Parts: sequence; C-alpha cells; structure tokens
Amino acid sequence: MTFRTRSILACAGCLLLAVLCASVAIGQAAAPAAAPAASAGTRLGLIVAPARIRPGRAAIVHVVDTAGRGGVAARLCARSGARSAGCREVRLKRGQVKLRTRVRLPRAGRWTVTLRRAQEATTLRRSVQVTPGARHRVLVTGDSMVYGIIDVLERTVRRSGGVLKGDPHPGSGITKPFLLKWPAHARQSAREEKPDATVVFLGAAVDTFPLVVGGEKVDCCGSMWIAEYVRRLREMMRAYLRDGSALVYWVLLPAPREADRVTSHRAINSAILRAAATFPDGIRAVDIGPAISPGGIYRNQAMYRGKLKVIREPDGIHLANAGIHLATEVIERVMRRDAMVR
Repeated sequence: MTFRTRSILACAGCLLLAVLCASVAIGQAAAPAAAPAASAGTRLGLIVAPARIRPGRAAIVHVVDTAGRGGVAARLCARSGARSAGCREVRLKRGQVKLRTRVRLPRAGRWTVTLRRAQEATTLRRSVQVTPGARHRVLVTGDSMVYGIIDVLERTVRRSGGVLKGDPHPGSGITKPFLLKWPAHARQSAREEKPDATVVFLGAAVDTFPLVVGGEKVDCCGSMWIAEYVRRLREMMRAYLRDGSALVYWVLLPAPREADRVTSHRAINSAILRAAATFPDGIRAVDIGPAISPGGIYRNQAMYRGKLKVIREPDGIHLANAGIHLATEVIERVMRRDAMVR
C-alpha cells in the first residue's frame, strides 16, 4: 500500500467519523484580538522574519502603514547588548502602504530590531536570534491536501538553509472541532514549533458542518456561517503570525470536480481572503487556481514540464503528483518574494 493510498484511506476514515459526530455542538471561541503586526499607539506595523539567521546575514524587515495612507517615516535600529548595527530612516511615500528592507546583523547574539516614529511614544520591537548554525523553520499544516506538498517543499526549504516540519491532519476542518480544534492547535503549534513561516492548506475535507452563532447552529454557506468561519480563521492566522515574527501562506482551494462542492469551496476561499485582509501584513493568500483550475473550472490534466499530465486524483479533490508539483511551485514563488526560500 502506497503512502498516498494510506493517506486517502485515513482521510476517508476521518470523514466517516465526522458524519457520526455531526450532532456534537460546536462551541464558540473567544473574540478575535487586534492584528499582531501593529501595536496600540502606533500607526505602523512591523514584521521581522525569519527570526533566526546566521552572522553576517540580513534580517528581512517588513514595515506597513496600518492607516493605509503612506507618507510616513520612522527610525529603524538594530542592537544586541552594547553592539549596534546602526539606525536609519525608513520612509513610505504617500500612497505607499508597505515597505520591505534589510538590516545586516554582523555577529552572533540576540538582536532587537526597533521601529519608532518621532511623533509616537510607542516603539515596536522584534527579536532576531543570530547563531552560526541558524536554520529558519517552515511549518506546513492542514488536512490531507498537504501530504505531497510537504515532501516537495521540504527539498526547497532544505536547499535554502531551512528546516521543514510537516503537520498533516487528514479529514479535519475548522467546522469539525470533534476531530481537531484548529484554533487551539494553531496556538500550540506556534508556541512549540516557533515557525518563521507557516503554510496552511485546509478546508477541502468537507469542512461544511454547521457553526454556532449567537447560541444557534448556522448551516453552510451563508453570510453568518462565513462570518464565523472568518473569525476562527483569524484566530489561527494571528497565532501563526507570532506577534510579528513570522509570515503565513494560506493556500486557496482549487475548484472541485463535484458540483455540490463548488459553493462550499467558494465560501471557504471567500472567508480566507476576508480574514487575511483584516491583518495589515503578514498573511499571504496563495491562489493555486490559475495553475490547477484556471477560471475556477475543474480540469483533470495540465501541461507539466512540457507534457500533458494528470493533476487530480480520481476522487476529484486531491492533487496527483504533477498537480502537487504545480501547486508547490506557486507556493514557492510567493515565499521567494519574502526570501523564505531561494
């Protein structure tokens, strides 16, 4: 029995359990907190990721204007004890919302990167660990859709000097806490693994159970259901952002073959985009649709490395080997823009 066969069988078993447990009430989580990239008292947000690099390398610094207007300047500094990597002004032009820059950290130690506007008392601080053997960490998590992506992306991350941890949970979903409480799991994973980047591919495993809103169950996939799904997504995204020390790559679902899944896939993708948009920076919604299902239309084959290849499994949901490679190439392109892979 192959690894993929085992994973699909595991997924089928989890789906059966989900049907048996559908009557279990789904509790509500706490209200979402403010976006982590910005702090109270400042209109700027700061992300420094990866938060572990080798001496002489540059830390990647993401600055965002949470007001969305631009025309703002701040002082960016880096210090480790008595050592300083210097300070300089960073300026977002009028209309410019985001800026990415680099700060070279010459020696080993725990460095603190700070950002402060002259008009504000609040100083944003992010910690960077500089060690000779530093390897940035990438977490790949989700339902059974991540199995092949873990294997393919791991090779690229390793070549880029990082280490990848796979965290698949086949058959699980945000609407199925009787299988896995995803918001709580995200907080635990972020705390224990401390990833510099997290890739999430979740929602394809019939993630359409009712959600509790105002004490009542709401069926998929209307506006109230989507709003509650967004709330739970935000909890997860906030956890994986790690207070501005990480980036999150959330993969949108490709079009399914079965017509009865189209509405739910669109609702979940809409929720992902809405949740990501509530954060000033740090969440990348990765659309693999143009490579896997262009125009939102399911297709079984596509050109891969000059040949027509099968890209979907017979179930009409999972990605076949060529589809896994196509999807991973899209994810890698987005991560490469953030210097997370080379």
